[in-house]
Amino acid sequence: MTPKLATFKIEENKWKAFQDVADRKGSTASAMLKDFIDWVLEGNELPNNHNIDIDRRIDSKLAILRQEFLAEIAELRGELAA
Repeated sequence: MTPKLATFKIEENKWKAFQDVADRKGSTASAMLKDFIDWVLEGNELPNNHNIDIDRRIDSKLAILRQEFLAEIAELRGELAA
């Protein structure tokens, strides 16, 4: 089968950053994109970005609550010691 030359538009800084990642991994941007295409064609899917955002917000809120609880526990320990 004859290879198809595929082109797309991307911001220059993103393309350069992607090329840098590929280089650090001992690969090329083209090879990584072809690997990604093969991965998708095998039936894999990327997670929904909306869900990732929700997970980040939940993790952030849980971290805040954890700090609040730890502060309350420390305060209660101080009161018990007194």
